[in-house]
Amino acid sequence: MRWLTARTEESCIPPMNLVILEDTIGKFLETNKDGMIVINGLEVLEMWNGFMPIVKMVERLKLKLVEPDKAILISLDPKNLVSNNLTRLERVSDVVIASA
Repeated sequence: MRWLTARTEESCIPPMNLVILEDTIGKFLETNKDGMIVINGLEVLEMWNGFMPIVKMVERLKLKLVEPDKAILISLDPKNLVSNNLTRLERVSDVVIASA
């Protein structure tokens, strides 16, 4: 588990740095054969990076999920996204849980 915060602890990833987040997730996928990625805090990532860089990151991560047992799950509040952005996320992830 990693927290999206600028703290310098090993369990933390700065939300403004998608490269570190993507690398961390990639390493997790390489070493955990039955891994599942859950992204909770999309609003924080969007605030720091914008929406499309997040979508592109998820698309790249999906390409690394060659094993069918792995999945990307995104949890978010749909009130914080434009409806076409929610549709775009649903296309690039395995599951989007959007509840208020």
